[in-house]
Amino acid sequence: MKIKVLLVLLAVCAGVALAAAPKMMSVQVESSKVREKPSRLSKAVGEVKYGDRVQPGALQNGWYPVTVNGVTGWLSESALSTKKIVMSSGANDVATGASDEEVAMAGKGFNQQVEDKMKADGKLDYTWVDKMSKFEPQEDEIVLFRAQGSLVGGGQ
Repeated sequence: MKIKVLLVLLAVCAGVALAAAPKMMSVQVESSKVREKPSRLSKAVGEVKYGDRVQPGALQNGWYPVTVNGVTGWLSESALSTKKIVMSSGANDVATGASDEEVAMAGKGFNQQVEDKMKADGKLDYTWVDKMSKFEPQEDEIVLFRAQGSLVGGGQ
């Protein structure tokens, strides 16, 4: 009887230990900045690329705390997947996932098909939208913009 109780207790403890074990996640976007604080306006302290594996902490308001190359920071929930991403070579090119911007816009219901339909249906001039989508500000420009605009960089 005591042995059965002991075995059941060990099985329960093992189950709890496995459930509490940290889970690895894969980066599912082409690349993403690891941020100093949980905000896209926060300073970048590192970078991850498609397929990289990270061990995130507890999700907090859409951001995971992670440590990458010895640097601790925050990654957006949209950049990570619980699925293990394995890159393999083959006859065809391997798709590299979606960019941060594509994930954000898709989350708002906007994608290439919607944009194409709106261009075809309306008389809207998308020249400046197309130009703006090609702008790639440098990290120091973002930090300066945030400071000059009195924008907080942490989780707002």
